[in-house]
Amino acid sequence: MNKSAFVVFLLVSLLVSCDPAYKMLIDGKPQYLLENDCGSVLITSYSALSDMINVHFEGNYEVHLDSLKLMHYGSSDFTVGFAIVEKEKFIEIKDIHQPIIVNGEEELNIWVTNVEPIHYGHRKGQHIVFYPSAFIVCNGQPLFTDTLHFEVEGGPIMPWHHD
Repeated sequence: MNKSAFVVFLLVSLLVSCDPAYKMLIDGKPQYLLENDCGSVLITSYSALSDMINVHFEGNYEVHLDSLKLMHYGSSDFTVGFAIVEKEKFIEIKDIHQPIIVNGEEELNIWVTNVEPIHYGHRKGQHIVFYPSAFIVCNGQPLFTDTLHFEVEGGPIMPWHHD
């Protein structure tokens, strides 16, 4: 096989084997924005090989990962992981009991790994719920006082596509 045919074969193999990403709605909207005295928190989400929740901070916050109350409806067998994004690199957070102090701009990724990501079974009513908690705190007060529902919007998007 010549070099150009091999490159074409690799590209086609990658495109066929990639699992597309599906945008997830948060309470029926493509994003969820919290604005307050401390700044703003923007939440977006998509489902691919794992269900990914992106939290973009601008301002001054305390983040208590061990306080996050999350449930994946559709499976009780799921795990949750956290990473900070710095200079386009994911830095996995191993100690969830240590608060993260945000001063300025920061991005946190939460991935929910399950045997079956939400988009695999979205017709069955699978969804993720964030319950009120002290997960994100502004001036000593929890930001999440409402329940947030994450569910698949519809057709696939590319994994690298972010709105």
